[in-house]
Amino acid sequence: MEGRRRMKIAFGLGPSPGPERLARYLGPLGAYLEARAGFAGLAIETLESFTEVAAELESGELRFGWLPAATFARSARASRIKLLLQSIRGDSSSYHSVLFVRADSPLQTLADLRGRRVAWVSRDSSAGYLLPAHALKESGAEPGWESFEGSHAAVVRAVASGEVEAGATFCSIDPNARPNRIRTAGWTETIEVQNVAFRPVATFGPIPGDVLCASPGSSYGERALFVSAMARMHLDPDGVGIVRGLFGADRFEIALPRHFQSLQAATERLAKLEASS
Repeated sequence: MEGRRRMKIAFGLGPSPGPERLARYLGPLGAYLEARAGFAGLAIETLESFTEVAAELESGELRFGWLPAATFARSARASRIKLLLQSIRGDSSSYHSVLFVRADSPLQTLADLRGRRVAWVSRDSSAGYLLPAHALKESGAEPGWESFEGSHAAVVRAVASGEVEAGATFCSIDPNARPNRIRTAGWTETIEVQNVAFRPVATFGPIPGDVLCASPGSSYGERALFVSAMARMHLDPDGVGIVRGLFGADRFEIALPRHFQSLQAATERLAKLEASS
């Protein structure tokens, strides 16, 4: 019990799960980690952006945090953040990005999006900004107006309502299906738009799954307890709903740094394109 009293742990999340999911699952996540990892005094913080989560991990303000692959890729070379686990959806450790429109939209190609209204999730989002924005800039089809909605569901709602003409979100792809290879996407998981039909314009990827990371100041023992609890979450009756509902994953597995090298290169190219535009 003495070890439990000493273990004061802070876990950081960004805003992109959306306020409804955060409100529903933060309490159960805290209870799960206290029960399964012995983290007495656990505090779960929701920060304004995943960039802030990365900064507080590096400074030691947070012991653990959840980051999109793009944010980790940007941070990894300049920081000592420790990569622990990667989210797995279905049988895949990666997913894709999709630029999409309403099914009744006349827009068909990337070139058609030049000068149009486009919604992104956040600058930290691999699927909701990084890869599709890079593709548009490289093709010379930059939007005329952009918004950052903060979550995938909010992007889907913006496209559904006509507030924007296109948006970017995540998707999973079935390579054997024709003609529409998309199996699931941000719009299939947004209940409010079930009566609206959408159509992909282009897909990008694969993208490594979101990651769970640790501060350089965390101890080996803390990391071992955290990894064990999170890697077994999908097998636990008290955890299975959290891993899907909050993290949008089926389970977590050990992450390998080499899987993020291509994404690191893409973040660097986009930064150069943005600086030169």
